[in-house]
Amino acid sequence: TVNLDLGVIPNTTLTPTTTTQYNLGFDAGFLNGKLGVTFDTYYKQVDNMLRTKDIANINAFAKVSTNEMSVVNYGYELGINVRPLSDDSKLKWTMALNGAINRDVMVHLPDGVSQLLVPDPVNGQATLYRLGRNSLTNVLLNNKGVYANDADVPVDPLTGLRYRTGGINGTPFKAGDPIWTDLNGDYILDDRDYVAVGNSQPIFTGGVNSSMQYGKWSLQVNATFTLDRDILNNALATQFRNFNN
Repeated sequence: TVNLDLGVIPNTTLTPTTTTQYNLGFDAGFLNGKLGVTFDTYYKQVDNMLRTKDIANINAFAKVSTNEMSVVNYGYELGINVRPLSDDSKLKWTMALNGAINRDVMVHLPDGVSQLLVPDPVNGQATLYRLGRNSLTNVLLNNKGVYANDADVPVDPLTGLRYRTGGINGTPFKAGDPIWTDLNGDYILDDRDYVAVGNSQPIFTGGVNSSMQYGKWSLQVNATFTLDRDILNNALATQFRNFNN
């Protein structure tokens, strides 16, 4: 017998992921090859990206695989090669510098929605997919301090209940609790109160290479750099979590 996997429902309408890319570049050499420049710019669109999404439990299955996401990447890449010493020098020295600016934009999401918040079950954080901005956005709750006493906790004028977490029947905040921003003003702290705090993908990347050769001896030095990237310090957050009681 063959049992049915109730985790993901079969989807016979899946299509292959497609990529459309345009490149434009040029190479130039100067001073009899002592200076070389390479420049490239590109535009890349990836359609029908594969992912799984949750479905109603009345279907007996938990998830379905779909092709409903598209992302656009574009950027610029520059490379410079230099041989500063004369051709008659016994020491051969070549230096190379390269750098790239890369950006990505989410252009299509499942079911025609404008944004999608995907929680991470491992660390309790979430990633925001929003049309018109970078494809991997970190989101966090915004903290504005700590409540000094219970009276500082806002009260919903419609229900008379204090600002709380866990839904309408959840636990109200009290003195000593962090002041999380109620972004949508419903006096309930939930995933609708997350704020975007940065792009986990680096904007600038590059490196430097130096190669020297003298007779049978050679020396190579390589260095790389990453600039303008937002990461979450989960290691430090875990250490603070150890003091919660």
